[in-house]
Amino acid sequence: MKIVLVQRLVPGYRHELFEALRSVCAEQGVDFELWASLAPAEFVRRGTAADLSWAKPLPVTTILGLGLEWQHLPWREALTSDLLVVPDGLRCFSNFALIALRRLLGRTVLTWGHGRNLQPSLLSRTLASLRLSLLRLAHGHLVYTTQCLGTMLAAGVPRQHIAITE
Repeated sequence: MKIVLVQRLVPGYRHELFEALRSVCAEQGVDFELWASLAPAEFVRRGTAADLSWAKPLPVTTILGLGLEWQHLPWREALTSDLLVVPDGLRCFSNFALIALRRLLGRTVLTWGHGRNLQPSLLSRTLASLRLSLLRLAHGHLVYTTQCLGTMLAAGVPRQHIAITE
């Protein structure tokens, strides 16, 4: 079995989580891969980005200077892995392409995150309903806390499609 988790970047506070996931998967005979793009310069300057040498690097392109991005993925691997997990954030449009294509192919895809957009920008708030519609195409959702669960339930996501990862 192969599990792929796609990240825009690896924040320092998630370093231990990803190492633990990798270790647990290895113990179970599961191939776990973390794919992530390099952190933007401001993360590196603040010291909030982690570096996991075993993570597969993904080039990223900014779209129209609007803060939206596209990660250049190894599409064949992304579409054929046994399980794919993508963040539920709106910033990377490639995540939504992954969700839609895997759903179309009948391949399991999960999202994980807060369950809603916490970004204050006007563009983020404007696209929130589109984001929720696309997230509903995923087979399930991993949310950080019970507060996140409430957000997803309020948005109409069935409880049986949500797991809390606390």
